[in-house]
Amino acid sequence: IALLNPAGPSCTTYRSFHGLISNNISCLAIDASDNVWAGSTSGLSYFNGMNFTNYTTANGLSDNWVKSIAIDGQGNVWVGTNNGLNMFDGANWTIYNTSNSDLPNNNVKTLAVDDEDNIWIGTTSGVTVFKPGGIDPVSTPDEAIISSSKSICAGDSVYLKVIVKGGVSPYVITLSDGSTHTGFENGDSIKVKPVSTTTYTLTSVEDAYTNSPNTLSGSAVVTVNSVPNVTLADFSNQLICDGATEPLPSGSPTGGVYSGTGVSGGVFDASITGTGQFSVYYTYTNAGNCAATDSAAIQVDVCTATPLFVDSDEPILYPNPIESGGAIVHYPGDFIASFYDQSGRLVYSVRGTEKTYVTAADLGHGIFMLAIKDLNGEQLESVKVVVK
Repeated sequence: IALLNPAGPSCTTYRSFHGLISNNISCLAIDASDNVWAGSTSGLSYFNGMNFTNYTTANGLSDNWVKSIAIDGQGNVWVGTNNGLNMFDGANWTIYNTSNSDLPNNNVKTLAVDDEDNIWIGTTSGVTVFKPGGIDPVSTPDEAIISSSKSICAGDSVYLKVIVKGGVSPYVITLSDGSTHTGFENGDSIKVKPVSTTTYTLTSVEDAYTNSPNTLSGSAVVTVNSVPNVTLADFSNQLICDGATEPLPSGSPTGGVYSGTGVSGGVFDASITGTGQFSVYYTYTNAGNCAATDSAAIQVDVCTATPLFVDSDEPILYPNPIESGGAIVHYPGDFIASFYDQSGRLVYSVRGTEKTYVTAADLGHGIFMLAIKDLNGEQLESVKVVVK
């Protein structure tokens, strides 16, 4: 051991030939009189500044491998060894071990004294405190409790509350479903995701030193509610003109809620959205407070068509857009007028000479492409047609 004089600075070194029990020193402590206590693998040395006094098993120590030293407010010297805890009152040695006390393990690695003169004892099986009246083990868990019964929707997770009284964290928690949760600290919750209603209990709990509590109690019931099967039909007209309205499609089960841009008073209102592709959502919540959502798409387009003129001032189709009634299809000679929807499906076809008439009822509501063909089916012209 070495004594450092910071004012020097200088060091005075003491070795075995000065009387120190061993040069392999594992721990040190200084008492109220500035005497030095030094622990080693060969025993304990006491140095009063002049002389060394050594203690081994021959003098009352429980083991020569001294790992820790602490001095309480009464001047008692506490010595932790590889085989028990020793207390020296200046005259006699008292030995505590697992046979004559509640010490959890005879391998005492560290010692500390708090403000109330309690001796905190760190062993390889946890922490114990020596209080007036004897050793009070705080290292072994006393009880572990699981709680927090809850209801969830299928596919969701939930957190269960577990409290461990006593012991040294982190804990290893095993539940009745066979799942093991490591690194658990008191105050943490355990995440579970059952597929059906499950009652959870504690199967085992171990602290950092593999100690288990005497009592495992409580249970947590997780009720799993089904998620409703929700469907939303397609819009009757999936392509509408800007400024138009379209009834909302039916949702199942009934009683759900519609949402989305353009949803207003039971209709989709294109005057709110402007042009583009939009989705309307239908959400239904069942008695178990579980919800599901389906959606339907609708396209809003500008309903302004530029008339196409052929060999005269008369357009191929007039009026365009068709707001009510019908329209005249004009083209020189014999022709076939074919109307296609936005998916390319033929909706209506009619033969004409110079002129023919088509009604809004022939086409339905939406945006179409009119193809003018000769009698051999060769396309001659085409124009966009809007039916409001």
